[in-house]
Amino acid sequence: MCDEPKKNHDNSFLTGAVIGGIIGAVLGVLYAPKPGKQTRKEVAEKAEEFRTKAAPVIEDLKEKATPVVEELKEKAVPYVKKVNEQVVEPAKDRFEEAIDELGNSFEKNKDKAKKKLFKGIDM
Repeated sequence: MCDEPKKNHDNSFLTGAVIGGIIGAVLGVLYAPKPGKQTRKEVAEKAEEFRTKAAPVIEDLKEKATPVVEELKEKAVPYVKKVNEQVVEPAKDRFEEAIDELGNSFEKNKDKAKKKLFKGIDM
């Protein structure tokens, strides 16, 4: 149990060191007085170096994040169902009722509107 904070600290430090080193290298390459072609080549090399060094850190973060995400999903499902039952479904039902009423009202008043519109015209 006591090793967990130290392990997190080590991972944080490693992540920070990798990112800091990469940023420093990129800035050094960009501000060095060299021809563009050479600078682009060095940037590409540093980017590849970054990918190589960052891959294990990223993989480690993914491994640690996956169980947390799964746990959050499991905990969220009951709340999502509750919101759906208490808010979404009733709102959907009220909306459907309103649409039905609007349709019925339209049908009822359609004939009245036709009569007023075409009053005095033989059809």
